[in-house]
Amino acid sequence: MSKAMYSPQETLDIVVTHLVNQGVPAVDRFGDCVYRKPLKNKTLKCAVGCLIPDEIYDTGMEGAAITYSPNFVRTINELGHSPYLCRELQKIHDKWWKVGFKIDEKNRHLQNLSAWKKLEELAFRLDLELYTLDYYKD
Repeated sequence: MSKAMYSPQETLDIVVTHLVNQGVPAVDRFGDCVYRKPLKNKTLKCAVGCLIPDEIYDTGMEGAAITYSPNFVRTINELGHSPYLCRELQKIHDKWWKVGFKIDEKNRHLQNLSAWKKLEELAFRLDLELYTLDYYKD
């Protein structure tokens, strides 16, 4: 496993860049968030799933929130990311990001702004910058 330590800012930048570039949440056929969602030509990844290298990912991780699994906390720590920050990003993905894609196209932008607002609140609380987010704002 990687021994690199990522600052909270680096973790946030990686996750936000990934989510914006992917454009859709990683959800299963029931609409529940998952770490990985294989498709024909790519694999969707959630806010935390994008931090987990392919060689470490295991389908047994699905259904487990980071903070409820000691093994998952250890894995995230060993990968050099803050489990607390990852859990907060996971909550935003699972609750706010996903909701934006369940509504019609006309209102999707407003709902996605709610997700961005939650990201901004998290960044402010942790004294981080959302450089990536500023780049993608309309």
